[in-house]
Amino acid sequence: MIRKMMVLVLASLLLTILVACAGGAAVSISKNGSAWLITADGYTAIVASDGHLTNLRVGGMEFLKPGVDASRGSYFVQDGIVDISNVSQPDNTTISAVGNKAAVTYTFKDDGMTWKISNKTSESMPFFAVLDSTVKYAIDSDGKPEIPPFYGAGTASSWIMGKVKINITGSTKFWGPWAYSYQVWEADLSSHETRDITFSFGQVVPMDERKIANMVVGRPADYDGFSLYSPVSCQVFQRQSRYKGLMLISGKSDIKCDSVEYRLVGKPLKGMAPSWTKLSLDPHDFSFFQKVVAPAGGWYELEVRSMLKGKTLCSRTVEKVGVGEVFVIAGQSNSTNCAQFKSKQTTGMVSCFSGKEWEVRDDPFIGTHDQSTGGSAWPSFGDAMFKRFGVPIGVASTGHGGTSVGQWAPGGDLFSWTLTRINQLGPGGFRAVLWHQGESDAFRDPNWYYAGMCRMISGSYVAAKWTFPWFVAHTSYQNQNVTSVADVRSAQKRLWDTGIALEGPDTDTLTGDNRDNDGRGVHMSLKGLKAHGELWAEKVGNYLDKVLDK
Repeated sequence: MIRKMMVLVLASLLLTILVACAGGAAVSISKNGSAWLITADGYTAIVASDGHLTNLRVGGMEFLKPGVDASRGSYFVQDGIVDISNVSQPDNTTISAVGNKAAVTYTFKDDGMTWKISNKTSESMPFFAVLDSTVKYAIDSDGKPEIPPFYGAGTASSWIMGKVKINITGSTKFWGPWAYSYQVWEADLSSHETRDITFSFGQVVPMDERKIANMVVGRPADYDGFSLYSPVSCQVFQRQSRYKGLMLISGKSDIKCDSVEYRLVGKPLKGMAPSWTKLSLDPHDFSFFQKVVAPAGGWYELEVRSMLKGKTLCSRTVEKVGVGEVFVIAGQSNSTNCAQFKSKQTTGMVSCFSGKEWEVRDDPFIGTHDQSTGGSAWPSFGDAMFKRFGVPIGVASTGHGGTSVGQWAPGGDLFSWTLTRINQLGPGGFRAVLWHQGESDAFRDPNWYYAGMCRMISGSYVAAKWTFPWFVAHTSYQNQNVTSVADVRSAQKRLWDTGIALEGPDTDTLTGDNRDNDGRGVHMSLKGLKAHGELWAEKVGNYLDKVLDK
């Protein structure tokens, strides 16, 4: 009898060891309505009926953020969100989600998971994960601590929520803020690439705590326990009407406080700037995140302070922040910094956004895909817009010289570059896209050009999950002898006539000494840059007067 009991105990122990060695013993997958619920000792996850892993809760804290604009939590994008809705469960620890363009195999373990993501197309494809605001800190590939949202690159990273740490490998870059506030984790897949994304879950260790405590990212050397994440210096927020817009104010106090207040100092277009006003404060971690109604105008000085029992604990000041008009620029060389001579703004009211920072500056404007370093029309455009409307002007220039519209197709690098800037600014975060391109396609079939532009514009709406105006310039200039080409101009006009785009300026009219290299170049001289910017301001300004008065 004793021998039999010993045999049973040993058998039970052996079975336990074998199951543990097999991994995933504590993982359970079950149907929850049309979705799949995954539970393990350290986490829970949901794979929706469309195949996207939308939720990941670790240590009781949510890591992903679905339902914000285009976000599915985690998802592929190529001409919009990629379908992977053929979902199955091959075994007790695996869920497979497959579509014509992409596929994911999720393998769940007790202390982590692996996502095998596959791009089945011949074009590049980004895979995104949008992180919830519960993620308070990050450690990048170089071991550097960061406060999300931030911009960086690398294959490995750690993300911290309270005492929980999630380690992830397989990324390409991290960027934000997207949709005003969220951190995006991104893996860029090349044609027909398959990649493993690995997750492991653990606890924050003393070394992590020391890195966070000594963090200097975005903080002065004499950090006093108060961080202001948004806005940043020289940032322009898009107004929603002639006299009002929304400004995101967010941050965190590491010292207990009972209120956080803000005020704007400066003269608006109309009325008075807000005096001290309370922000919504999270009483648990003393963080704040609020879009406040702000008057159009600037530059303002923004002051934010934390309070305890009526006394100021800490304060921060952003010396330049505005509520005005923001534009995304795309196209080929005359949309970038390719002119022979650099131009300067005269108003000091034009700020450019590179995706990493806002800066009031002269040429070259930062953020272009081609990283060009010459002159552009955008200082002149911004000056003219400010003089007409009296509000700060923001410009996000993203173009690349010498490119054809075919190179801007959805799914390609150029489209993705501009889409990233569109997503960083978020829905309603800019007024319009200004498109200057056509010289490279002057002798193409106009039907081909028209179709390519339609695909790009409609693709931007699908991918960004909102619609916004595109202005398309009338441009085909080749040289002194061929100042316009009818084919591409007819395609551009067709875009206006069919309502696909709004009419931009006719830059083919800028001939002679408006061109660089003594009139022999295709790019603009200093005189031409000024005229080019003013032509854009006239077209955009006339449109603005109509929409602002509605």
